[in-house]
Amino acid sequence: MLAFVVIVPTVALGYSLRQSKLYEASAQVLLKTDNITSSLLGIQTPTSQDTPDRQAQTQAGLARVPDVVKRVLTVTHTTDMTINDFLNASSVNTLSNSNLLEFKAKASTATEAARLATAYADQYTVYRKRLDTAAIDSAEKDVSTSLANLGPNAASSNLYSQLLKTRQDLKTLAALQTSNAILVKSAGSAAQVRPRPVRNAALGLVLGILLGCGFAFVANALDTRVNDDEIAAYYSSPLVGRLPRPSVRVRKSNRLVLLEAPSSVEAEAYRLLSTNLDFLLLTNPAIVLMVTSALDDEGKSPVAANLAIAAAQPGRSVRLVDLDLRRPMLSTYFAMPTTLGLTDVAMGSATLEQALALIPADSNVWREDAWATGEVIVVPPDTPMLEILPVGKIPPNPSELVGSNAVQDIIAALRETSDLVIIDAPPLLAVADPLVISKSVDAIIITARRTSLRRRTIKEASRLLEACPAPTIGHILVDADVESTAYYRYGEQAQRGRKYVRAS
Repeated sequence: MLAFVVIVPTVALGYSLRQSKLYEASAQVLLKTDNITSSLLGIQTPTSQDTPDRQAQTQAGLARVPDVVKRVLTVTHTTDMTINDFLNASSVNTLSNSNLLEFKAKASTATEAARLATAYADQYTVYRKRLDTAAIDSAEKDVSTSLANLGPNAASSNLYSQLLKTRQDLKTLAALQTSNAILVKSAGSAAQVRPRPVRNAALGLVLGILLGCGFAFVANALDTRVNDDEIAAYYSSPLVGRLPRPSVRVRKSNRLVLLEAPSSVEAEAYRLLSTNLDFLLLTNPAIVLMVTSALDDEGKSPVAANLAIAAAQPGRSVRLVDLDLRRPMLSTYFAMPTTLGLTDVAMGSATLEQALALIPADSNVWREDAWATGEVIVVPPDTPMLEILPVGKIPPNPSELVGSNAVQDIIAALRETSDLVIIDAPPLLAVADPLVISKSVDAIIITARRTSLRRRTIKEASRLLEACPAPTIGHILVDADVESTAYYRYGEQAQRGRKYVRAS
């Protein structure tokens, strides 16, 4: 709406300032309703029976005939305008509740506009008088012709006397006949009608407000995106955390915030998320958590990985399992090569201990190139560690493998030896795998990116969550606004403010 309010008046103002100047002047003509012929002869003519409004409308139309315009262009010596040009630049209107006609004319200067308007009104009165006396003049000519044809010998005849009297009556009538249109007001001055920037800007402002309101209502009606409150209502779960959008460097490298930028605002948000999850698990005891989302690309995999690192940093036994067999991402985030994984354990070609990869949860110890070099890195004994169970070889039948007893046995074994197991599961609306996996987990955490969710989508996802055996204990908003996560900066400043440490 703000865009319309700013752009429309600006465009109107700019358009007005680019227009050439144009002035308009007006003159007025009085229309007489009395008819001298009807009064002298005592007869009713058709025009004398018309109403004043109808007569005024008729005369306004009469003033637009080409003959009147030709007279105006001739007496004003205007050569740069045609009849149509003048008609387009002028108008004749009737004034309400009066017998006045208003003649208007436009020109590039005020003087020219006033001259044209006055000449237009004056030439109309001349044209109108010529029409009013045309019949009398024609009759007088006919009578004079008849008298001339009688000759001098007929001067004493009755016919000659009657024709002579008739000619005299017509002359008297012509002398008494005056114009029924009188110029009563000449165009003294002209007003500028173009450009009018103030008026056009004001009209543009009003139009911008109307267009903005209309567009806002239409956009709101067509916008099916959900807000934070709707997400919480549809998922029927509390908000566990808001995660700001990672930096461009972290996104491009496909790495994890807690390992690449541990002192950033985004990393502090994950630590707060882990703390909130600990409080949530006090009232909802759970060891195996499934992290999923409604659609792909809603941040479930990086959330699961970063959350596992944050949960392991206090020294707990945390296992991270990649059960997204169609699009596994955990190996990419941790820069792990294709190695043993869950599918190998399920097929019996490797043990669970062999498939679990040990990763330091401390960014100071973590080395991205460790897998590439094949180097065995010895870490200090007090270093917090995270164990990851990658997918391994991609199976041809992911759905059957996920629902197999072998995978359920693997999850059960991890439950017995872990403080917390986090499973990265596929999206709810993509495949049926999350419903199958939910039979083996204790609780579900769902991630949501507000910009990609629509009401129909989240409604269907909430329906599937209700069908899952495990409860949904919370949801996480990813790529949240920086303003809404500004409190995370307190932790960042506190870490950067440590200048001195005690010597060991």
